[in-house]
Amino acid sequence: MESPVAELKPLKHSNSYEILPPDFCELRVVLLGSGWSQKNSVGNLLLGRTEFTKESVQCVKVKGSFKDKSLTVINSPDLQQPDLTEDRLTEIVTAIKDASAPGPHVFLLVLQPEDFTEQHKTRLESVLESFSEQAFDQSLVLMSTPREEREQDFMDMYMSEPHIRDMIIRCRYRYLNQKNLELPELLTRVGQVIKENHGNYMSCDFSEEEDKAITITCGTKKKPLNLVLFGRTGTGKTSIAESILGRAQPPAASSPGQAEVCGRWVSLVELPALSGKPLETVMQQCLSCISLCGPEGVHAFILVLPLGPLTDEDKDELVLLQNTLGAQACDFTMILMELEDAVNVPQKRGVEELCLRCKRGTLGLNFTDQQQVLEMINNVDKQSNEGPRAYTKDMFIEAVIKKTPVFPEPHVSPMSLRVALIGKSGSGKSSSANTILGEKCFKPKAAPKKAKASSEIQTRTVQGRIVTVMNTPHLFDKSFCEEELAKCVSLMAPGLNAILLLLPIGNIHKEDRDSLQLIRKTLGEKALKFVMIVFTRGDELENQSFQSYIKNVMAL
Repeated sequence: MESPVAELKPLKHSNSYEILPPDFCELRVVLLGSGWSQKNSVGNLLLGRTEFTKESVQCVKVKGSFKDKSLTVINSPDLQQPDLTEDRLTEIVTAIKDASAPGPHVFLLVLQPEDFTEQHKTRLESVLESFSEQAFDQSLVLMSTPREEREQDFMDMYMSEPHIRDMIIRCRYRYLNQKNLELPELLTRVGQVIKENHGNYMSCDFSEEEDKAITITCGTKKKPLNLVLFGRTGTGKTSIAESILGRAQPPAASSPGQAEVCGRWVSLVELPALSGKPLETVMQQCLSCISLCGPEGVHAFILVLPLGPLTDEDKDELVLLQNTLGAQACDFTMILMELEDAVNVPQKRGVEELCLRCKRGTLGLNFTDQQQVLEMINNVDKQSNEGPRAYTKDMFIEAVIKKTPVFPEPHVSPMSLRVALIGKSGSGKSSSANTILGEKCFKPKAAPKKAKASSEIQTRTVQGRIVTVMNTPHLFDKSFCEEELAKCVSLMAPGLNAILLLLPIGNIHKEDRDSLQLIRKTLGEKALKFVMIVFTRGDELENQSFQSYIKNVMAL
């Protein structure tokens, strides 16, 4: 019989999966959501055998293992109970923290589409926010199979419901369909969440008073304020980051520094110096910083000007950033000048010109004065609420697209042409790329199972014009994530002229239909204007005309 927070003997899987770092000892997973049968099913899948068999009004903890790693699964009560009070919700949160101490690595949010309401979403957010706003970064949404089969695509169905769409977006678009879900796929996605968070767990080190206060205020808790510091090398960006965060933990290149400042959660990213670098490197670094800020985007790009005269390199940093991000970046840029004290404000020649390009304004700041740091945070927060909210990844993609001519003028040979070939394995990408370039530059090959998928880029002169072709891996390869697709496109600076989506002649499968959705979600809505569908393996039509084939496909 299961008991509250019951500890069962470790269980062994017959298979092992390399999803955790070698020094990772224990994986702690919390199941949240409605529908105890769906959560039980996911818990049993993780453990490798049936342990969760019935509904419980208490948290139930089961221990297992895979390979040499310890596994703990905590199954929480149904959050959709009609009489669930705030006090009861607080009890559930406390039980989850006790059972998952010192803290969970991953939250699996098991949702039934038909039953997931705005009220349920609010409760689920309350539980996650009681840990931290970062809890959403360590969450994976599992969508249960709809009770009634629908012709509508799963992704379209989910995204058409605002409360489901908002939850998926807050979890950084991490979601899986529970239908036909197998253990390797689930563990792979769990492993990705862990790696993206550098193996860190969500701390449960809160006092009873803090628990209660967080539960009461969670409904109105503000989203994080995302800041990007930029400027030339030697401006002291790292020291400023430490002053803002209030501790000696500067942001790393692959993850933002985060802390609560003035009652507001602040996420801070340090952008490396841009001056003197190739355009493709500048674009890649800018995209990386924006991506680290998540779907919410960047609330302010802060140009750091140190003590001393303004240099040409200082100016170049601002010009390079705004030219790369487009005209909209001016709305989110501000200047931060270092002061020795609050009285002697330096008069830097040329700063007035830079100020005209920064609509977030100019601030003089003594970085050792914490009160001035707090005033800066409040100033950025206020401007974000009154004006344009944040600079997002979609804005970046739009800026790249605007720089790319949709229809290049004919007979202008000096203009280069940049094309990306996208499609699943076996769609004929390599052969098509060779046809475009007029020689065998790409060799068809099966991607190795363990190696990380990567793109190949080749450039040739074709009929007097420089043509660059990027051959991407299998679009749905698990090792080729959506973020990698965006990075690959950024390598084709200053932008793509066309995206060729290759579909082999034959039956159109779900992956084929999902391709456009994936492109739209990853590269933005306007990227679809540059997509051209190319059907390959035309010899398989035999006696059927292409027009007849298209009609049959459209009918399906």
